[in-house]
Amino acid sequence: IRGSLNKYFLTPAGMLVLSVLLETTNYRIEVPEEGAMMTVCWMAMNGKHNEAAKIISEITPWMNRLRFYPVPSQYPLTQGACTSVATADEVKESMKQIDMSSRVSQQMRSTDIFLGQYMDPLIVLVLSTIPPGESYPKFSEDGKTVEGGKPFQNITEKAIAEYKRLDDFWKKIVGEFGGCQRMTKRHTRLLQRICNQIFRLKVPQASENQTNFVQKYLAQIEKKRGLPVTERGKTMREAQLKVFEA
Repeated sequence: IRGSLNKYFLTPAGMLVLSVLLETTNYRIEVPEEGAMMTVCWMAMNGKHNEAAKIISEITPWMNRLRFYPVPSQYPLTQGACTSVATADEVKESMKQIDMSSRVSQQMRSTDIFLGQYMDPLIVLVLSTIPPGESYPKFSEDGKTVEGGKPFQNITEKAIAEYKRLDDFWKKIVGEFGGCQRMTKRHTRLLQRICNQIFRLKVPQASENQTNFVQKYLAQIEKKRGLPVTERGKTMREAQLKVFEA
């Protein structure tokens, strides 16, 4: 998993995410190697492709063992020596100079469609089943417990119809792309099975274990990048997907 995440940040979509983090300073570097991808991104944006390639060559043997990207943060860094190095449009133009194989491009396109047109709407659908007035799941300040409403407590006919639409779309993209790495993640498939049970088979109620699993899953998304119904989540996803507009 770590190796796949490291490699993701070497794609144009990943580089665009890093460029947004550089602009907003909404990140933290806890150990030196977590700054490697940020350095590669800065070099790519400034035309230093040979220097960037050297860094990539040095870290490649360690891709599966070490984390080379920063930790996203909800808050920007405090005032200091941080400088915005380029706009999102500038980094997109810079990244056009980097050749990518058709296989990688296909993988990126399938990931783009999977995240933007299937996974995000599925998360929004699950959030809609939290009773009105209750907050969305998130971790407590100590990070040990999950706070907020429980999913699958408010199932409507509209929600059932939306799940059918998403399920049909899922079958279509699997048929077209044969799946991508993100489609086959264990937590993704488990969420799909629970949703299929609730919305398609119309099981009256999710078990306590299923509810707790999905509530924690939503809290993890909120912590990592923000839920897709929040401004933070929308901003992060738009940064990932903007590169495909070119």
